[in-house]
Amino acid sequence: MNISLDADNTKTLHEAKPDSKDIDLEAILISAKDIKSMSNGQCNVEAGYVITKQNYQGIVEAAKKVRDYGFDRIRYRIDFTDEEVSKKHGEEIMKYLRDVEKISTGSFEIIHSNTDQEISSSDRKQLSSSGEGLKCFTSELWICIGSNGDVYPCGHCVSPETPSYGNILDNSLKEILGSEQRKNSINNLPLSSCNFCSPFSLTTNKFLTYLSELEGMERDKLLKKEI
Repeated sequence: MNISLDADNTKTLHEAKPDSKDIDLEAILISAKDIKSMSNGQCNVEAGYVITKQNYQGIVEAAKKVRDYGFDRIRYRIDFTDEEVSKKHGEEIMKYLRDVEKISTGSFEIIHSNTDQEISSSDRKQLSSSGEGLKCFTSELWICIGSNGDVYPCGHCVSPETPSYGNILDNSLKEILGSEQRKNSINNLPLSSCNFCSPFSLTTNKFLTYLSELEGMERDKLLKKEI
């Protein structure tokens, strides 16, 4: 079970998520603990923590809190939509992330989704496959269905400006995924409007781009031998 926590106390939760005014952080933690308990250890609980300018000072306390409630791990990533987070608070954030490692135990994991460079830099190109000059392989692994039924390459390309693969109200998902429209769309990714990638997408695209280039070099070697 993944919980989008993003705060170490209720006040910060309300500041970070204005639509959560009726929610108490402790109630969330207690509910998650109860679900884990009822599962007889079969349910792992992870807290997600998107680091923003409202909550970066609570990085360590949030980890302590979810650890004490019996969660299995906490996962941190930078808010890649706001360059001010890194520009103004990058050094402090890295200090907190180093401090939080001290409370990690064998049964409680601290997971970092971003490198120090990604956290400290205000250059958002580092968080974009388009900006890094990478091929978009994630689109082969992920789709996102918009509220109107349109099917998109990923959760960061859901907008009227992004060409969709088709609509599930008009065609089956099987037809859409096997369509020429989807194949052509994937060949043109990433788009110039692909300003951000999730940490998973960026890491996947970096690794698979590397593998494809490696494969290309090996192929060239074999061709030279045959010639």
